[in-house]
Parts: sequence; C-alpha cells; structure tokens
Amino acid sequence: MRLLLTLLLLAFAHQSNAQDVLELSGEVVEEVEHDRTLISKPNWLRGVHIVGDIPVKSDRPQILAVLPAEWSEFCGKVTTIGGDYAASVYFEPEITSDKPRLARLDFEPRKSFPPDANHENSGIVLERGDCRDDQDAQSKTPDYVAGFWNVERKPVTDDDGNVQVLMNMNVARAEKLIAKAMLADVALAVQCWKLTVPEALAFNFQCRISMPESMLKLAAMTPISFDYQRFYRGRLAEPHVAKIYAGMN
Repeated sequence: MRLLLTLLLLAFAHQSNAQDVLELSGEVVEEVEHDRTLISKPNWLRGVHIVGDIPVKSDRPQILAVLPAEWSEFCGKVTTIGGDYAASVYFEPEITSDKPRLARLDFEPRKSFPPDANHENSGIVLERGDCRDDQDAQSKTPDYVAGFWNVERKPVTDDDGNVQVLMNMNVARAEKLIAKAMLADVALAVQCWKLTVPEALAFNFQCRISMPESMLKLAAMTPISFDYQRFYRGRLAEPHVAKIYAGMN
C-alpha cells in the first residue's frame, strides 16, 4: 500500500509539472531558403539565447522560453548565419496567469530545417507583438525573450556562477560595438566581438551578457536593459536599445 501511495504521489507530481509547461504551436507566416539575408537588411537582433550545453538533435526546432505573463502575442524570427534559412512564426498565447510561464514553442517547418542549428550558427528572436519588420522604429524599444535554442533547459554557468545570454547581431559598417546592460540597478558584464567567418551574412557580431544565476528569477519578471553603439571611422553612432527578459521561473 505504501508503495502504491508513493507511485500515485510521483505520478501526480509529474502531472502537475507537465501542466506547468505551456505547449504552444505557432503559425508560420513566412519561410524561405537561400534568402541571402545580408547585413544591409533591417532588424539588428538575429538571435538571443540563454546558453546551454546539452544539444537536442531533431529535424524540428526545439524552443523553450519563460514568457512574461502579459504577452498575448509574439513573433519568433529564425535565421541561420548565412541566411540560407529564415522563418517568421506567429504565436498567440492565452493569458491565464499573472506570473511568467514556461513555454515549449513548436512550429512545423515547411522547408528543410537545418538539423545542426545552434546558438553559434543560427538564432531565434522572440519579440513581443506581431511579425512586422519594425524593430528599428524610433518610437519604440522592442521587448524580447531569451530562449533555450535547441538545447535542454539547463544554463551553462562559469566558475563564478554566471550564466550567459548570447546575442547574434546584424550590424553594418562597424569596427566594434560599445554595449552595456542593466538588470534593475545592477550593471551586467557585456562582451562584444566581430565574427570573421565567411558565412557571417545574416549576423556578423555577437555580444554576451553575463549575470549571476541567482538573478534568473528576477530576469523573468524584470527585463535587462541593453543598448549598443557601433563605432566606425572614429565615430559612435546613435544607440540601439532593447529590453530582454532572460529568466527562469
């Protein structure tokens, strides 16, 4: 009898945990192969991810993210580093809670999805709103969520207990980037570097934000304020600004 009760409790706990994950299927509104997504095209952010080290092998994308409670629609924009695959996927979750929700995001690629896609050679951007290309609109600061892109939901930590948020960025005419990030009143460490591989056509810079693992719950409710300026021929351009939720519940 005791064994039976234990098994029932375990089954109930598993069921409760499963119910905590929002299973959400998206609508593919655009998908192309060999897009030639060059650096001159709009949308500077081409991927924002919490870095994990346990890859998922699949012919379908594997996306996990903690969504802000108030998000009623958002767009997932996928691209590979060379622009040979790109997709825009519309998601419309029902608001059922006032707390951030862990979501498993799914969509059915109509074209050949790269089986080895990871945060180094591709990326996904989860942006609040619909799938219009207006990230660079001067009147708004876009909201993003950093998700787990084709990895298990287990962030990598360094020796100091920091997790990394990696951003794949499309920046034309830049020798280097000057970037900063804040979470609440705390300044976070940021490093940016230019990619030198020939296939870097859809994104050509990466920035890495490091933050203590203990701040992940805060980052699920309070976005990181991130901005960068490109430095080119002795001049700094106007900053680009974004808010990034990068937490776990």
